[in-house]
Amino acid sequence: AREMLNMKYYMLPRFSASDLSPSGSIMTSRGCPYACKFCSSSSFWERKIRFFSAERVVEEIELLYYKYKYRSIYIYDDIFSFNKVRLKQIVSLLRDKQLLGKIEFNVLGRVNCFDDETARLLKEMNTKSITFGFETGSQKMLEYLKGNGITVEQAVNAIKVCKKYGLVVSGFFMTGSPFETANDMELTYEFIKNNDIDTFIVYQTVPFPGTVIWDYALENKIYPRDFYEKETKEFIDVELDYLLSKDISKEDFIYEMKKINSLHKKKSESPYKKLLKIRPKHIRAMMSKEFLRKFNNLKGGLIKRLKP
Repeated sequence: AREMLNMKYYMLPRFSASDLSPSGSIMTSRGCPYACKFCSSSSFWERKIRFFSAERVVEEIELLYYKYKYRSIYIYDDIFSFNKVRLKQIVSLLRDKQLLGKIEFNVLGRVNCFDDETARLLKEMNTKSITFGFETGSQKMLEYLKGNGITVEQAVNAIKVCKKYGLVVSGFFMTGSPFETANDMELTYEFIKNNDIDTFIVYQTVPFPGTVIWDYALENKIYPRDFYEKETKEFIDVELDYLLSKDISKEDFIYEMKKINSLHKKKSESPYKKLLKIRPKHIRAMMSKEFLRKFNNLKGGLIKRLKP
């Protein structure tokens, strides 16, 4: 029900879009068939996944394109390409509507559900980037976090397939999980360093209620049971009091985190390149009340994060 919102606020230029065009997000499915130890999705949806029809998805894309002038759409399904038949239908319908190539998409994926055909369909759909939950470069930790049937080798192959089709690869990583050692973190560092990942984010593992890792955190008295019932400070970088692994010292954890994060300078594109894409229409938008209000909110958030 977007008509109930002040959509001018959400139609402003986005620096996250490749051409600074307005962008938004949609979800076309709910749930995930997997049961990762850190993810609460299975607690909500019982490992079931439900899909909007291809027709319903394209209808919403049409609305965002024509009514709200979106030229970039983030699809936040856990695994957008899981249903390959539906993906083919979406591509076909976008072609019929003459929308192929007019909107860029960014999606989430899973390395053991990704192959050449999926990459080709995403590229045809005009997908710019795909983000994988790589989580770790350690096979031992990968099996602990995600179970059997998923490997570091699959992650390496997924990156290669993406590059074959010109897709930007982004990755999420988690550190400090139960049983993780300094050597495991070193393997994550080597994985990021040696593979063609364009951007990545590394987080300290934080347990969600209803997950295996949450139960572990309670049993080992690392987190209080009422952690989410009271106001807590935001995790900025590392929070040593809540380190879940007993198999790494706090000193080694900080050292490895800094080492992994040092790769950002090599992997990340300079933000100044985006400034070269600014046009008069962007400047006009930045002078609007909505943009100034948005900037003020962001500024307040930055000040909050910088406070000691």
